[in-house]
Amino acid sequence: MDFSVSWTARENRQEVRPSILKGTWYPATAQSLGSQVDTLLQEAKPINLRGALLALISPHAGYIYSGRCAAHAYRALIGRSYRRVIVLAPSHYGDFRGVSALPVSHYETPLGLVEVDQEAVKSLRAHPLIETQVEADLKEHSLEIQLPFLQRSLQGFKLVPLLVGQLAAEDYPALAQEVQHQVDDHTLLIASSDFTHYGPRFGYLPFESEVPYRIRTLDSHALARIEELDPHGFLGYVASTGSTICGFRPIALLLHTLPEDAHGQLMDYYTSGEISGDYRNAVSYASLAFTRDPELLDREEKRTLLSIARDTMELYLRTGMVLEAEFSQYPLTDKIQRKQGAFVTLEKDGRLRGCIGNVLPIKPLHETVRDNAINAAARDPRFPAMTIDEASQVTLEVSVLSPLKRTTAYREIRVGRHGMLIKKGPHSGLLLPRVAAERHWDLQTFLENTCLKAGLQPHDWREGAEIYIFTAQAFSEKNASTGAPPFQGLASR
Repeated sequence: MDFSVSWTARENRQEVRPSILKGTWYPATAQSLGSQVDTLLQEAKPINLRGALLALISPHAGYIYSGRCAAHAYRALIGRSYRRVIVLAPSHYGDFRGVSALPVSHYETPLGLVEVDQEAVKSLRAHPLIETQVEADLKEHSLEIQLPFLQRSLQGFKLVPLLVGQLAAEDYPALAQEVQHQVDDHTLLIASSDFTHYGPRFGYLPFESEVPYRIRTLDSHALARIEELDPHGFLGYVASTGSTICGFRPIALLLHTLPEDAHGQLMDYYTSGEISGDYRNAVSYASLAFTRDPELLDREEKRTLLSIARDTMELYLRTGMVLEAEFSQYPLTDKIQRKQGAFVTLEKDGRLRGCIGNVLPIKPLHETVRDNAINAAARDPRFPAMTIDEASQVTLEVSVLSPLKRTTAYREIRVGRHGMLIKKGPHSGLLLPRVAAERHWDLQTFLENTCLKAGLQPHDWREGAEIYIFTAQAFSEKNASTGAPPFQGLASR
């Protein structure tokens, strides 16, 4: 495509970025494209989202492959209203550092023109890491492929199109801060990404047996870190596995940009192999939504619970007394006073120093944290009781548990996202969500190790065992004062 000719000034001095995907990645006419997108949206399973919808992750393959997955994300937009949509898309063809924003007034699809928020783009381009890389956009599909879904699910929005290139570790928080300046209650964020690209075509063959199962396991660990808003863990996982998630940089930038009290939820997941029946070369697709869940603890509530745990531990080690959390001393919100299970974990020099908790919601949360801070420091049978001299050397982490849910459908268990409790006869054992994630376990290994934690044989989960799953909102002193995403756990709980 001769971009210098096709990207031209139109009537009213509009600089339009033309469609390069019509007739290939999606249909060429407004009628056929609109019909396809509408059908995909109508067939997508509605998923209940709690709280305000802040962001989406959506795939960017041709619609015959990833359209169903994308539709599950965009269906969540129907009935909602946004004035601005910021799309973070990976650059597959440009080798540049930072972010590219084209100085155009509109993007074109067969469904019409999408207006660009030129004021926001101009403001962003004042940052040294955000400039214009026209060559990178010549063949790029990852941003345009999102637009027809936006056009059919939203009205009256302006687009902020950002193509993400190479990023250094320090670029993520710097760019996130710039993007945050353009975000308000009427702004939606979207990260465009496919997931694992498996096979010789992509130069990625980490395994050659049980391919469908292992691809799903590989992706499940990445998805768990994304849902937990853990950009550092996500980037570390990508680096350690060599995972071929093409939009990992836009995803990590999105995670840096979202508020700490956001909550991720998987909407749909499958692979191209499930469609074609061919796993010699296969690509995974996932769609996720991020909401601000009013039921989750916010930053100040987390800090309050960490303060209660720290003050409790030090007072008990110093005097043997149990701290009473009174309203005059701590801001005990309704969420802190509700009954909920929780664990307190102590880490010293990067190693576990104690971990005790309650699974069931027996006491108010602040009392559960108080009691288990004492138990972790002085009553974990795996360790000698701590001394007051050690108090300054340990880091506290609190994990607040959701209610237990019994399951018999193993496919429902999300490794890295779910913790697990297995009961059989008088034996029971529990592992928190990040244990499996940090050790890169697959589902069977997770089940076997939970059995071992319960004092059972590894295979006992197969017959006669009760299996319960839960999620955990985990936060640590390591970053309680920085506003960074919560630290997520220790390997040996």
